[in-house]
Amino acid sequence: MLSTLLSEHRIAVVDSVSDWKDAIHQVCAPLVKSGDIEPDYQSAIIDTTESLGPYYVLAPMIAMPHARPEQGVNNNALSLLVVRNGVEFHSEENDPVKLLLLLAVKDSDQHIERLMSFGNMPVSFEQTHIPVAVCDGFEFNQIEHSKYGYMEQMTGKKVLTREQDISAFNLRDSELAELLNVDEGQAMIELREVVSFDDGTPFEYTIATINSDLFNIHQVTLR
Repeated sequence: MLSTLLSEHRIAVVDSVSDWKDAIHQVCAPLVKSGDIEPDYQSAIIDTTESLGPYYVLAPMIAMPHARPEQGVNNNALSLLVVRNGVEFHSEENDPVKLLLLLAVKDSDQHIERLMSFGNMPVSFEQTHIPVAVCDGFEFNQIEHSKYGYMEQMTGKKVLTREQDISAFNLRDSELAELLNVDEGQAMIELREVVSFDDGTPFEYTIATINSDLFNIHQVTLR
């Protein structure tokens, strides 16, 4: 969980950095020192940024730099760098970046975790998995804008089905309870979703844990 992967010694706050490459170097440094990533992982992020642009700058002031698992990940790990004065990544809508969350994922899929909140109130925790075989060559900043349309363009397949299971349960995971600011045993909603192409190949699996006290589900899907 986040609380175990992002420990205090992996968090740094600085006033400024010389440029975006220096920011990548500084956010990678704790994980290189701990052995969770190799120096090649940092190089891979910089090389890919120079060829594809800042694909990991996903929102104003926020970047989540990452490379592929085989490019130097030894263990799943996170590190955080806060740059008070910001740094330019040449992302027109999102510069300056002030928060960098480095992702190092050893799994054989692209694994994205999101904590959704209303203001300061956590509502749900979501995990999405996309196989590397499907993602190869993708520019993830494009996926954020129109995920399924972009996947259809890259694969030549059509997104056909979204299959969901929704159930109620009592939360027993103490770390997740702390993250969502609820008591252990709290009644929660679990949503599991599988999205498949028209040839039947599943390509995205999502698990969302939702605080049932704060969230009502109403969904209409047309495609």
